[in-house]
Amino acid sequence: MNDYQGIDSERPQGGGKYNRNNIGHEVHNYLGVNGKYYGFVESGVNNTIHVEKLCGDTNADYAENVLVVWVARKPSGGGQFIVGWYKNATVYRELQDVPAEAMEARSLKSHSVYNIYAEDVFLLDPKDRLFQVEGMGQNNIWYGDKSGELNDRVREYISDYKSYVSSSEIGKLRYIKASDNISFSYNFEVLNACFGADMHASLQHATWEPGDGCLVWFPHLAKIENGRYAPGSSEVNWKNYFEDDNKDIIIQMLYPGEMVNTNGKEPSLHYGVDIRPSHTFMKMGERDFRYVGTYMLDYNSSSLRYHVSRRIKEGIDLSIWESGHDMKYFDMSQIGKDVFKSFYIDKDYKQQKAYITRFLENDKEYLDDEVQYDNIRKTFTEKYSLIALSRMGAEQYENSFAPELADVLNSLFEASYNKGLILEKIGQVNEFGRALVDLLHDTDTSINDRIRNSIYGSELAAQIYTLYDKDGYAYLYTLSGRVVENFNYALGIKSDESVDLVAKQSYLYFWRYCDETILDWSVYRFYQFLCFMASIKRRTIQYVAAPRADVKKRIEEESKKLDDEVCGSDLAEAPKSFEYSSSPRASEIKASAKVPKEGNIVPRHADRKVNALVRAEYHCEIDKNHPTFKRRNSDKDYTETHHLIPLEFSSEFEYTLDTEENIVSLCSNCHNQIHYGEGAEKLLKQLFDERKDALYAAGLEKTIKGVTMDFQQLLHMYGLD
Repeated sequence: MNDYQGIDSERPQGGGKYNRNNIGHEVHNYLGVNGKYYGFVESGVNNTIHVEKLCGDTNADYAENVLVVWVARKPSGGGQFIVGWYKNATVYRELQDVPAEAMEARSLKSHSVYNIYAEDVFLLDPKDRLFQVEGMGQNNIWYGDKSGELNDRVREYISDYKSYVSSSEIGKLRYIKASDNISFSYNFEVLNACFGADMHASLQHATWEPGDGCLVWFPHLAKIENGRYAPGSSEVNWKNYFEDDNKDIIIQMLYPGEMVNTNGKEPSLHYGVDIRPSHTFMKMGERDFRYVGTYMLDYNSSSLRYHVSRRIKEGIDLSIWESGHDMKYFDMSQIGKDVFKSFYIDKDYKQQKAYITRFLENDKEYLDDEVQYDNIRKTFTEKYSLIALSRMGAEQYENSFAPELADVLNSLFEASYNKGLILEKIGQVNEFGRALVDLLHDTDTSINDRIRNSIYGSELAAQIYTLYDKDGYAYLYTLSGRVVENFNYALGIKSDESVDLVAKQSYLYFWRYCDETILDWSVYRFYQFLCFMASIKRRTIQYVAAPRADVKKRIEEESKKLDDEVCGSDLAEAPKSFEYSSSPRASEIKASAKVPKEGNIVPRHADRKVNALVRAEYHCEIDKNHPTFKRRNSDKDYTETHHLIPLEFSSEFEYTLDTEENIVSLCSNCHNQIHYGEGAEKLLKQLFDERKDALYAAGLEKTIKGVTMDFQQLLHMYGLD
């Protein structure tokens, strides 16, 4: 009904079987007489309302100061919607007789009883009846949500109903701001209204990919229980809450022993964090998703169980998801290089500077490679300039240009093209010329978009762009996914596997702007630095691409020097037993902290690794019962050595890190877990606690600068703090 003042002007619609032959007493609920309203609700058996649920008194005949919210189904069906409310109402246990003066105004004289009385009432205009209430089921009366979540939402709606907008009435939005405070009932309504997803069922996961290089994120807002934050849902392990006036979202994981729910479910630890910006629609309560901003994870302020996401935008231009608009990918440059540095690079930049210094000390051997690379590139692009391409005939294009382009790409990028494949990918000469001009001179889009959207595909487009780009910036976009992941790891940039490849390549591009020392480097030189870093970090070096075989060979040779494995020949003269000398050994690095020229790394001593294995009796020091196998060229069990304090920090100590006290014996599984797996902290804690006294006796209690070598400092060295 529209006005609930009787049936003079209208009859109720819907209402089930009863209203087909009868008319419910509710038709008079908003018929006021001298400011007094006598409402009725069908209360089931014996027409009795359980007022004790409202006032707590089992003997009470009524409850006072009750907020009564009236709901009804729309004529078209589809759920219960709020139509109005009584404030400070009196609710009676038994039916009461309507006073004579009120009966005179009623159109149906048979409707002579009521069970709710109020003077402060409000009825919504039919067009404003947009708030859907979930959870009542088939009941006529619902006494409130004990957890308070739905109660809070209803009270908030009543206090500010004019600003409420239902997602079912929104249609397709063109722009959304956090200040709009639009409430969506379901996550699929968010996607339909904002991103044109045409979805009809809720997502099963907390994120969705809209295609712009970002994520759409649906976190549950934490609840307050006993004065503390608790997960917003029993299905999640995270407590998501706001700080600094919604500028930050704190995502705090439950610790062991903290239960997700009363069933005793404990959280599981994981690292799966995505560094893409997230258009965030926070679930404030039941059926209430609201856009609060676009956030990005700040790694400098985050730890394993405590993530900080900072707001970088307060609105989304949604028009790009409409038909006829080109998708605009999120470009890191939108938030600036300084923000990138703040989010992804260590604040003190200390470790990065140390690596740059080490690279520069051996830089001369790389310069010849760069000269050769640049000569190949220049020779080709001068011969086949844009002008030359515009004048080229089909025969020269097919018989000269295509095979020479294949040779150059194969030489510089270790590609595997031939003339036929090149011609198949880039088409006719006039088509290639136009595409190349667009690729090089489209100033309205970023390099990311030009490469990502090229008709040649991102890999070939990046390689061709690199040939003709005098600054060589696009070189980083020629790298394969595995190589980029290795390089990001080497630089300390963490990213989820699902992140778009071009976005990962962009992280490398922006990293080089984070230190003025390398601003004048060509990107090819920066690429050589990345190869150097990857070798230092021991990341599956066989996957690291190099522009030519001789460069790759040198990197592989360097990586072998970093290999912790002890050869069978080294064990031939192994002692039967070994104990620590408990006296510090002099550092192999001089006071200038320069790395020895031969090899770019700290020299290692095979005999010390052997001694460490002997002392451990060729067992894994995490658990001697961990399975292993016999070595091929020895009768000893196979375990691997690992420097507990990483050798890359040798310049920070007065005494050498390549000493038996700092070398542990591990099975392959534990060794790899420390480098690449979850739970590395637990293993490191066990090893450090067992070796602490020996490390201190070997002179490794403090760094040169006086920093105590405790467990937290060790975690910092592993990037796990």
